[in-house]
Amino acid sequence: MAKTDTENLPSKAAVLEAAQNQLLAVAKFTVKFNADFAVKDDAQAQAVGADLKVIKSALNSIEDERKKFTKPLDELKKFFMDGFRPAENALKTAEVIAKRALLEYQQELARA
Repeated sequence: MAKTDTENLPSKAAVLEAAQNQLLAVAKFTVKFNADFAVKDDAQAQAVGADLKVIKSALNSIEDERKKFTKPLDELKKFFMDGFRPAENALKTAEVIAKRALLEYQQELARA
């Protein structure tokens, strides 16, 4: 994405669709592992261990999908922040110098 190219930003509809698809894909785990879930035997413990591997993989998949949508936004935000940074830094430097000079003046008055 070019730094100022907003045409590549995802639409709200595309993001919502992707998020809903992810939710549907993991629904069996959210239903299975509810607040009342408990492991009752060794076989179930092994099954839960396997489910945890699938859950971890699904979490990674969700993160990858999310980044697909947020990366262009992050790049655009960085472009905006970098554009304003020189003015901000110049003012911060001026502020430090002005405060230091005022403090030195006030200290000089106090000594007199």
